[in-house]
Amino acid sequence: MAPEKLGRKAHAALSTPGNEVFVSSITFWELSLKHSLGKLILEGVLLEELPETAEEAGFTLLPLDCKHASA
Repeated sequence: MAPEKLGRKAHAALSTPGNEVFVSSITFWELSLKHSLGKLILEGVLLEELPETAEEAGFTLLPLDCKHASA
């Protein structure tokens, strides 16, 4: 990861203890797509492990339902 690429506000929000961080299910699909295109290199974690790793880091995973997908 490259935290230096985050904007100041985003970095502050993500690193402030007590802030809940939400991650959409579609994020993992996007990461998988970028990885398959060679635009994302993962080191130290398998693609399949990312959702579990996010949960272990305290992130709240948001499901993708039909309403979200059709919007």
